[in-house]
Amino acid sequence: MKIERFKAKNPTIMLTPMLDMFTMILIFLITAYAPEETKIKKSENIHLPMSMAKLTKIPHIQIEVTKDYVKVNGTSVTGLIPETGNSESWSVLKAHLSQLDKAEKKEPVLLLADKETSFRWIDRTVAYVAAAGYGSVYLVTETGKEKKP
Repeated sequence: MKIERFKAKNPTIMLTPMLDMFTMILIFLITAYAPEETKIKKSENIHLPMSMAKLTKIPHIQIEVTKDYVKVNGTSVTGLIPETGNSESWSVLKAHLSQLDKAEKKEPVLLLADKETSFRWIDRTVAYVAAAGYGSVYLVTETGKEKKP
């Protein structure tokens, strides 16, 4: 009895059609999710960093953070001063956000923070926003022209 070994042929992968497909998917995703400009009212004390990206016009909840106060939709969260606040005072933000309508929980949160505000306060704000049940948080920047050297 004779046993024959079959050698498998090395299959070749045609990369060109696969790369074409990925390129088309990438172009679709870029055009489908391209941001547009939105109008946001901010306090005079907030000086946002600059960016070239723009936001889409969407319903949103606006939170402003500085070292001195936190505002939700233009209303100051009483009892919360980020610079001097401890964990208990930050839970006031979660309670304030939990009082908003359940329909608003689906809306994204736009976070405006002064460029001089410590990232620590921004990070803590995002954590309490997420703990209140909001899934989408966007950091807002000023739009402007790129400076040429």
